[in-house]
Amino acid sequence: MTEREITISKIELGKYKIPTIIQKIKNYISTNNLYDFFGFRLTFDFRYNITPLDIVPFAYTGGNGIHFGFLTDFGLVNSLDDAPIVIIAPTYDPPIRLVAKNLLDFLTYFPTMYDAEDLLIDDINMLNKSSNERWDRYTEEQVRIEKHNFSKLVNDYRMQFEGTKLSSAEEILENIEKIRKSRKLVVNIETADNVGLVTNLLNTENSNISQFDYSIADVKIIENYLETANKNSRIMFYRDATYMYILSKDYDYEVLGVLKKWLKIDGFLRESEVINILDGSIT
Repeated sequence: MTEREITISKIELGKYKIPTIIQKIKNYISTNNLYDFFGFRLTFDFRYNITPLDIVPFAYTGGNGIHFGFLTDFGLVNSLDDAPIVIIAPTYDPPIRLVAKNLLDFLTYFPTMYDAEDLLIDDINMLNKSSNERWDRYTEEQVRIEKHNFSKLVNDYRMQFEGTKLSSAEEILENIEKIRKSRKLVVNIETADNVGLVTNLLNTENSNISQFDYSIADVKIIENYLETANKNSRIMFYRDATYMYILSKDYDYEVLGVLKKWLKIDGFLRESEVINILDGSIT
């Protein structure tokens, strides 16, 4: 890793420790040349402007900016092992989707599925067709060995946690739908990305959410909104800002400075440091 990659990884992780299984799988994939089998590479330094600030990226597919991340709900999650997993696909609609309850769920998909990008497919027939076509490139013996070895690695990890072993594409899609429904039951702040936010700030002072018109990019108006809004409203803004604005130098760049300031004020130090990745401060 370069010095820049190490710096970005430290910022992205913040208070969190890397799950031990991540490094084991990284070593396993590298040693066994498995990139072409499962279609993702593990890294903590892959972020797009649309990636929510409270997501810790951990893998990318190498195509169309598609990547995966741990959803932390602005630090509410205690461990990345327990964090829900989302897929971010900047050119797709919707671009952000919940796909797994936690890291274990995510990993159990891949002895069944060939390619990580297949998690963007919601139709069972298309999913089966895609997976079968990709696996057909390899001999039965190659498929058997790699599925067995990867499954063993995941099952060793499973012994530490409670999880369900998935064995078919149908079960994977059913699992994803169940996870999304469960998420809706615990969300107490709706967001533009439809993933929602879970917060422990439920007192009267923070219960009423003040909406914001994201067609407005005037930083003075944004500052005034953040000054007068309660904390839950500001947290919603922090999530929605990466979705509703284009936070790059050619578009809504000045919004980044306001975000960084208010994230610090509200104590979201990791997320405020993530702004340094987006604004090009880290070279």
